[in-house]
Amino acid sequence: MRFSGVSANAEPAMGSADNLHSTSNILSPPPITASTGSQTQHVATPTPANMQTNIAAGASQRPRPSATGVSTRPFAGENTDLSELHQARILIADDTMISREIVASYLRADGFTNLIFARDGNDAIEQVRQKQPDLIILDIIMPGMDGYGVCKEIRADPEFFDIPIIAQTALEENEGRTRIFQDGATDLILKPLNKSELLARVRIHLEHRILVKQLRAYRDRTQSELVLAHDMQAMLVPRPDYYRTVGRDYGLSISATFQMSSELGGDIWGLAPLDKDRLAIYLVDFAGHGIGAALNTFRLHSLMWSEDEDLHDPGSYLESLNVQLKRLLPVGQYATMLYGIIDRKKALFQYACAASTSPIIGKNNGQDFEFLNGSGVPLGITNDARYETRETPFCDDCFLMLYSDALIETPLNDGNMLEPERLRDVLHNIMIRPGGSGDLASQVTDYFYDHTPRELNDDFTLITLQPQTVQGR
Repeated sequence: MRFSGVSANAEPAMGSADNLHSTSNILSPPPITASTGSQTQHVATPTPANMQTNIAAGASQRPRPSATGVSTRPFAGENTDLSELHQARILIADDTMISREIVASYLRADGFTNLIFARDGNDAIEQVRQKQPDLIILDIIMPGMDGYGVCKEIRADPEFFDIPIIAQTALEENEGRTRIFQDGATDLILKPLNKSELLARVRIHLEHRILVKQLRAYRDRTQSELVLAHDMQAMLVPRPDYYRTVGRDYGLSISATFQMSSELGGDIWGLAPLDKDRLAIYLVDFAGHGIGAALNTFRLHSLMWSEDEDLHDPGSYLESLNVQLKRLLPVGQYATMLYGIIDRKKALFQYACAASTSPIIGKNNGQDFEFLNGSGVPLGITNDARYETRETPFCDDCFLMLYSDALIETPLNDGNMLEPERLRDVLHNIMIRPGGSGDLASQVTDYFYDHTPRELNDDFTLITLQPQTVQGR
């Protein structure tokens, strides 16, 4: 039984006018730097390529501890794709042409040819907006808008606030150096420039932004896949039109709320008509959140409706599912579950539990409520678990409420939780209101949402079933 639920036009030769051209458009946050006084320390970030071991090269090529105990694993820059690195667009902003040409000559000699230039601070801002560089080499002391002003304006623009900025200066006092970092510079290099130092800093910042670009692309792709998984998991849960139709067939008013948390979760619930008098209902909550918990819901759902399962005996059914899940689930993962059968002919609710929340059965008069026994060994812990089939009357003037642990374990706005006595009072106040017995799940949900933060850290599931008077039954 199955149910669905970049031309590299650089600055011309010395003495000629500036030529401003560009090509690529890649944005990335500035690399991480640690500033102490007038010095800035840089941490080289490993790239994904560097994090793989070349097995064919033999064990001697594997990263191994040095004499100091620090890993000698290669850092970013040793294996970074040079073509991608050299395509990066670099803006050189300096009011002195000879200074611009010196920096440009150093960069060209190292393979960087996609260079653009600015003569002052205002020109630098214009070039940033038009050409969107990947890195800026910025002189601090310039006429008009100086390097401090350029940094402030760039960092104030959400579109460009993360461009790496290497400030260059001849200032010797610490105050000026500290200020440029406060205004948004990523790094600082002193004049007269040392070619090797400049190129090393340029490389590490570009490598870092390339890595961040790759991580952002991976994050975006993963996010798309998570949205798809979220939608697929929602398909495991009955739609309102389905459970209402099934409810009418059995003389029941069924109401439900199912809200997945901000992450993928592990809650599912469902219905299974067994025959004209008996309707099965289940509620499952896998431990944890995220992809692992969501995958486990699909694992369980694929097992639940095997033709070999005894769906008519809740205890035996849970024992069978438990053995199969124990074989499939990684160590430390498990599920809590309730599986029950509403027998309309016998006016009984038979059920078995694997450490589920306690089902609540009560009278529509708002006076009599009983928290049923939800004890049992969670599914997937041990093959030897046994599950008792329990039963309780399910008369025409009562209701049954099933719920996930989010209802009773989420702190309310007053810092407390919906413990049994408080939940009992909530149900009583709802039931004694005029029309309170109608759509009970929605009314309990409204109370819960009114008293808790909207952003839940766990899936929230709540189902109520109430008998109706149906002709012919």
